[in-house]
Amino acid sequence: MVQELLFISTPNTTFMKNKINVLLILLATLFIAGCHKDVPEPYPVPEPINAKTIFVYMPWSASRTSEDNSLYSNFLQNINDIKDAITTGKGLGRNKLMVFIATSANTALLMEVKYTDKGECKQDTLQKFNSSNMPAYTTVNGLSSLLSTVKTKAPAESYALIVGCHGTGWLYKEGVSRAQTRYFGGTEHFYQTNISTLLLP
Repeated sequence: MVQELLFISTPNTTFMKNKINVLLILLATLFIAGCHKDVPEPYPVPEPINAKTIFVYMPWSASRTSEDNSLYSNFLQNINDIKDAITTGKGLGRNKLMVFIATSANTALLMEVKYTDKGECKQDTLQKFNSSNMPAYTTVNGLSSLLSTVKTKAPAESYALIVGCHGTGWLYKEGVSRAQTRYFGGTEHFYQTNISTLLLP
């Protein structure tokens, strides 16, 4: 009886080996499934953030009804001069150059000026504005919207702003002084921005 009990309790080594093999195969399958590559090769390399984004801001410089005293042609020359300087310096390094230029009282462009591998500058139009989507850029909200767009399209560690336009007056835009600082913009109040408005965003 004791022998029978011992015999019955003796494990079937072949059966146990098979169970262990099946268990190891299942574990290996789960391990392989768990190590599945969700991102296909080649893996994307994150682009380094720009050191600085330089934003050249050129709002409309005349009035709603007239192009008299418009600086548009001067702005175009300014942009060409900037591109020449970038070409001479062989690029912008880790910096980006964004330009907002009003092409008329109701239209404007947001552009990026780039230095190419061919050793020349080119400008890419990133967004076009017209009367339906033009930010009210003489207001805090309008300027904030425009600056947020620039920040989204050209994130950087720091930012610099260059403003091109008429500058008229120690008094605010409703004043009559002709001294050169308190506001900038067009030739009528509708396109003029107080310096304090620019500082708020």
